[in-house]
Amino acid sequence: MAAAEPSGVRGERRWPMALAVLAAGVLHAFLPEALTWLPNWVYQVVLVVFLLVLIIGDPGRIDRQSAALRVVTGVMIGAITFVNAGVAIRLVVDIVDDATILTSAAELLVAGGVIWATNVIAFALWFWDLD
Repeated sequence: MAAAEPSGVRGERRWPMALAVLAAGVLHAFLPEALTWLPNWVYQVVLVVFLLVLIIGDPGRIDRQSAALRVVTGVMIGAITFVNAGVAIRLVVDIVDDATILTSAAELLVAGGVIWATNVIAFALWFWDLD
């Protein structure tokens, strides 16, 4: 049986999670438009809306006492993961089919780096959420 938390102890700080989510949004801006389904700004606005809902719902430190906020957190991280997986699949299909979505090696390297870094952030957020 786990020991009860001492009274007055609050959850962890929110800013590391918020910075990671914002970093995923900023990284997405560096992807070529040809790899994305929607304009890049739509993804960033959705992430900011998710963050605003979480911050308004539980200001200050993260207490995770609300089931609704836990669901919003999971949906937000799931959206980051889903969008990144879709971009990765589109990039792989472009490489395999020898299509011309990416016209230079530099674009290919930037897209691959953005996908990799966003994947690291997404899995870090999953680990943080499920821990």
